[in-house]
Amino acid sequence: MPMDLSSEEERELPLTGRVHRGAETLWVLLFVNGVILLCSSLYWMTHGRFFDPEFYDAVAGGPFTDAALLSERVENLTSAGVRLAGFLGLLGSIFIIFVSATSFRRRERWAWYAMWTLPLLATLNFALLAGYRALTPIGVCWDAVFLLLSLSALIGSTSSFFPEEEAT
Repeated sequence: MPMDLSSEEERELPLTGRVHRGAETLWVLLFVNGVILLCSSLYWMTHGRFFDPEFYDAVAGGPFTDAALLSERVENLTSAGVRLAGFLGLLGSIFIIFVSATSFRRRERWAWYAMWTLPLLATLNFALLAGYRALTPIGVCWDAVFLLLSLSALIGSTSSFFPEEEAT
């Protein structure tokens, strides 16, 4: 049964020892980010290809099948790169899921700072794809979902991690 504390007693609790309302609900957005990345990473690892077939054509500057026909190694190298991305995504997703469900939810500030890598990586991925003229509608949606979910959670929970001190 939850204990009802007065505001004076609540302020005496350590910052990382209780769950705050903003962090209590917004951690789910980061958790969802982790689950999406987990599912995608497992697909990449097992299939050796990304979801978006247009990505390959955009990177190749024409039909990817033409590049693959020139050398079987092109397709093998691409598959190996996708599987590596899947493995790294798997590690990242486990970290995101674990931190969002534990430390972020308990308002540990290091977790809030660490989760800022999510919008940074989404922005970096978008910029790299744009720089190589490899943007596709699916790629844009992918980055937008990750960016919006993570920014919503981080900006929305700022007051939970950095409460204003009341003047006495």
